[in-house]
Amino acid sequence: YSFLLPPSMVEATAETTVLLRVALYGFGNQNKEMAKLLLERRDVEIVAVISNQSNVGRTLGEVLDEGSTEDQLELLHNSTELQVKVTRGADAAQILNETRPHVALLSTFSTIVDIEPHLRVCAEAGVNVVTIAEELLFSWTSAPAKTKEMDLLFKQKNVSLIGSGFIDGACCDLTRTMAAMMHRVEKLEGGLQYNVDHYGKVLAIAHGVGLGEEEFFDAGAGGPGVVSASAYPKSYVYNSNEWFAAALGLTLVKTEEVRSPTKAKVEVFSEAIGRAIPAGQCTGMAVTATTFTEEGVVIVGKQVGKCYEAGEEDWNAWRFEGGNPSAGIGFSMTAPPTPAMTNMATIGRMWQALEAPTGYVTTDRLPSMAGYDHKKLRRGPVGGHR
Repeated sequence: YSFLLPPSMVEATAETTVLLRVALYGFGNQNKEMAKLLLERRDVEIVAVISNQSNVGRTLGEVLDEGSTEDQLELLHNSTELQVKVTRGADAAQILNETRPHVALLSTFSTIVDIEPHLRVCAEAGVNVVTIAEELLFSWTSAPAKTKEMDLLFKQKNVSLIGSGFIDGACCDLTRTMAAMMHRVEKLEGGLQYNVDHYGKVLAIAHGVGLGEEEFFDAGAGGPGVVSASAYPKSYVYNSNEWFAAALGLTLVKTEEVRSPTKAKVEVFSEAIGRAIPAGQCTGMAVTATTFTEEGVVIVGKQVGKCYEAGEEDWNAWRFEGGNPSAGIGFSMTAPPTPAMTNMATIGRMWQALEAPTGYVTTDRLPSMAGYDHKKLRRGPVGGHR
């Protein structure tokens, strides 16, 4: 069956009776925060929570009570969705067929290979997917065979698969808007930095956290520093560079990566891997990806993902260079709330998943994500003025 609904059925007003039914697939740091945001909305209903490991059998309310502020608890306790129980991953197919969500917000792993089992379960149940898996921003070239396979499956089941998150919203979507003010683009350069401790153990390990330098460049030891045409997975900026090429109407020639470890100057504790990292060991990874196109436009993307030392913070900045009259425009963000923006970008794509073409749809083919609408919130700012 399909859950594609006409826009008239999903208008977000105070009298809305047909809500967007959402499943949270994965229940780590990101989807726990995602749940709190969704509970504040009047156009959404959380109908299922699926966890691969922790909190199985507990209610959504019991889990969210932990670590919430008093103001958040006041809001949470006014929601009937708190009685939804966390289901183990092995029962995902059953719970999706029972609860019939319109869309699953998938927050488990970063690559299409790793999330394939979860994608198959959702597609077979007729559930659209929006995922924060970074590779799914644009995996056509980083994992072409697997992407074509998933694209075909989602088309056969008449549902869509979309990759979103911070890079989709804060890097790609904003930069695409900025491109509209360029007469001619000759180069795009930018990048982002983020704290891997905010995203859990799996992501930290993928960035080489806690490795020695030799291990970082040793594929046999699981080091992420090996770069070759066949090396997998690619970096986040590899995928975003190729997203930019598609969005700007450019013809891709090749993308090259250079990877290096970031090292601790002093001992730093990593919450993600649960131990101290001595000075000199790897705290994460820096990548520069350079994309060349037939039109001569060069795209340079840089990412730094690491455990932060005192005083370090997230950043995000992108800039176009080109001929007159628009000689070059850009933007920068200092200390953006990257985890929260990851979630809000994903929420901004939820409704588009119902209206998008079936199959795997990269966001360069979609309009900008849904804009802010205060009427979609259940109440005013938590703890603020009414």
